Amino acid sequence: MHSNLKTPIKNIAVIGLGLIGGSLSKAFSSKGIKLNGYDISKSALESAIVSDIFDLVTDDIDVLLGYEYDLIYLALPISETLKMLQLLSDKGVTTLITDAASTKGSVCDLATKLDLNFIGGHPITGKESSGFINSDKDILINAKHIMIESVDLDNLKQLIDLHTLIGMNVDVMRYDLHDKILADISHIPHVIAFSLIDFIREHSNDSFAYVGGGFKDFTRIAASDPVMWRDILLNNKSNIIESLDSLQAVISKWRNMIDKDDSKSIEKSIEEIRNIRSSLN
Repeated sequence: MHSNLKTPIKNIAVIGLGLIGGSLSKAFSSKGIKLNGYDISKSALESAIVSDIFDLVTDDIDVLLGYEYDLIYLALPISETLKMLQLLSDKGVTTLITDAASTKGSVCDLATKLDLNFIGGHPITGKESSGFINSDKDILINAKHIMIESVDLDNLKQLIDLHTLIGMNVDVMRYDLHDKILADISHIPHVIAFSLIDFIREHSNDSFAYVGGGFKDFTRIAASDPVMWRDILLNNKSNIIESLDSLQAVISKWRNMIDKDDSKSIEKSIEEIRNIRSSLN
């Protein structure tokens, strides 16, 4: 049986020093938490060293795991998160582990199978520029952080308190609900942005010379990291395909309104949608 975390989290190993790992590290450091960092990217390591917030930065996992921690925090793409969970299990790690992966089903299932001391999480924040060099603790302030339900209530509370400490708003939910919600509000919008750029490229490539602020704002997320989004789309495939099918029905509804010159329905729909969008600010 895993022992519960009895003391506040004061010492964290951060595995993955990209945008999210870097931003979390800077936020934790600002609260006086001691950090060791790991990455295999030379540029990430160099940027992390320059930041001067880590006691140790290394590309050797055995060196990293040679120290004791209150928490190991995985901030990796989903495919790398799965590999790291397996490696930590192989090395007999019993320390509390959490992660920042954007889908939770495959990650939580593997951690359970490996009997790791693991509680999944997802900071819902970011920007299109990646890497430690672009990390910023302020992107976490007032952002949502999803913690996945756990029977280990003591450690769950520690993780809730940790993320609240750095200014995040924490919700707790089942991992299947998380993956369904994120498919609709994050993964589908990215597919739409990718698809719109792809559509213009294939349909009217010359049009790119005339794009304005609206198009650039709408497609900003199309500049996201390819590896991270490849993993997200494939790991949450069933939810994304289900939502895409539903979206196609909605697009068909709009096509029919336009085709039938149904000005009343178009105006009414836009008014309703405008009010919903305004309420999100």
